[in-house]
Amino acid sequence: MNQYLTLTEPTMGENTYVIINDQRQAVIVDPGVTLQRLQQAVQSNAATPVAIILTHGHYDHLANVDAIAQHYQIPAYIHAKDANCFVNPRANLGNITLTTIPERFKGSEGILEIADFAVAFWHSPGHSPGSTVFQIDEEPVMVSGDVLFNGSIGRFDFPTSNEEQHRASLQRLFATFADQVKVLPGHGMPTTIAQERQHNPFKDWF
Repeated sequence: MNQYLTLTEPTMGENTYVIINDQRQAVIVDPGVTLQRLQQAVQSNAATPVAIILTHGHYDHLANVDAIAQHYQIPAYIHAKDANCFVNPRANLGNITLTTIPERFKGSEGILEIADFAVAFWHSPGHSPGSTVFQIDEEPVMVSGDVLFNGSIGRFDFPTSNEEQHRASLQRLFATFADQVKVLPGHGMPTTIAQERQHNPFKDWF
């Protein structure tokens, strides 16, 4: 079983996840936290980052992509429909522009091989055009970004959001993932598919 570390950025409450395998390789999900905080977590766990993966392109999730990608000399992956967020402040909802060139996920789902990780991804638009959820190495854990939260869902009132797409994405995810799957959201505490199916205020969408 991979090790899942959670680092929460204090201003926006954004969750950065560091996922470490038995070979002590690490993928960094949504690096909103600083390079210094990430370094501390990586060093204390004797891990070596091999890639950044992004659930979507809003600024609180990609704020420190440049610093981390450049320091570790690693690629940053994002769905093609959110790749413009690297250079378009309007798309990322913040006043930032990155110099890192994104590697792009393509299609609605697939498997990305990164070092010894197998990263399964599902394109789940609505919160943003390129919102994507991940499952690592077929483990019963879904990294949901801002698609699904503990007791809520991501906003769908941003200029590039779409309520109908968000609803369809949630229906697809709840049809795909089993009740026992743990959900690691972009903000807030972890949850499970079963808990959200029963108690989420938006459960009628599922």
